[in-house]
Amino acid sequence: MFFRILLAVSIFITSFHICEAAEKVTVEESTLTKDEIRMFKSIAKFDKNFHYSKKARRYFTVQKETQAKTPILVELVFESEGNHLYFDEYIGYGVSFEPDSSIVNYEFDGGTGNRGQGTVMVLPKTVVQTEWSCSVTACILQVKKNGKVVYKETQEQKY
Repeated sequence: MFFRILLAVSIFITSFHICEAAEKVTVEESTLTKDEIRMFKSIAKFDKNFHYSKKARRYFTVQKETQAKTPILVELVFESEGNHLYFDEYIGYGVSFEPDSSIVNYEFDGGTGNRGQGTVMVLPKTVVQTEWSCSVTACILQVKKNGKVVYKETQEQKY
């Protein structure tokens, strides 16, 4: 969860440096577009542990002179289940992407035994996923292409 908050804050700060005419940042909730849903289905096709919702929180900068809104970040909104877990497994789960981008960032926290973060790039015929995850005994860096591991590095935890 800290990564998602840090990402939102860094984009917020960066947006003011990039666009000095921005007066404020606004947030709106909406549903995903058909193209966005298609992108997430492409990811889920190759990664059965990847989750997405159809509800999104969209961040915009608002220009002082024109009041025009420029999209800067989209976060998916997830509801925890009755046991306060996401998908009966995670105490924290987040997915975000920049508008009109095919690059998705995600993070998951299943407690000490299963936590990590990753980035997915969705191309017309290829899904490339990089994930760093840690358990109690080791951390693993994996790169997958269309769900098949093309690189894997393991670091044993030393206590």
